[in-house]
Amino acid sequence: MTNKIYNSGFSIVELLISLSIISLLLFYGTLGFKASQKRFEFERGLRTITSSLNLARYRSIKLNRRVKISIKKNRLMIFDGFRSKWIKYSSEKLQKVTVKMNASPVFHPTGKASPMCSIFINNSQYICRITLSITGRIRICKNRLQNN
Repeated sequence: MTNKIYNSGFSIVELLISLSIISLLLFYGTLGFKASQKRFEFERGLRTITSSLNLARYRSIKLNRRVKISIKKNRLMIFDGFRSKWIKYSSEKLQKVTVKMNASPVFHPTGKASPMCSIFINNSQYICRITLSITGRIRICKNRLQNN
C-alpha cells in the first residue's frame, strides 16, 4: 500500500482567471443596466404626461368645467376652471427628463382641447413628441435616439 497525497482545491491561476471572468461579466452587466435605466426614466416621464393629459380630459368631461394643463420648470400642473379663475388641482415634478410645451391646452366639457399643442420630452438618449389635437386626441410620436 502506498500513500498517495492528492492536492485538492484550485490553483492561484484558476482563481485569478475565474475572478477576471466574473469581473468582466459584472462590468458589462452594469453598462446594460445604466442604458436601460435611461430608457425607463424616459418612459416614466412619458407615461406621467400622457396620463395627466387623459386625467385632465376626463375631469373636464366629468365635472363639466374647463381644465388646463401647464408645464413650468419641469413641473406639470393641472388647473380646474372655476367661474373666472383657475384653481390648482395637482402638481407633479418631472424628474430626469426635460419637457417643453408650445401652448397650455385647455380641455372643455365636451372633451375637446384648445389650442392644439405639441409637447417635447427628452433626456440624454431619447426624444419624443406628444401631439394634442383639437378633438382631444393624444398622439405619441415614436421616440428615437438623439444624435449628440
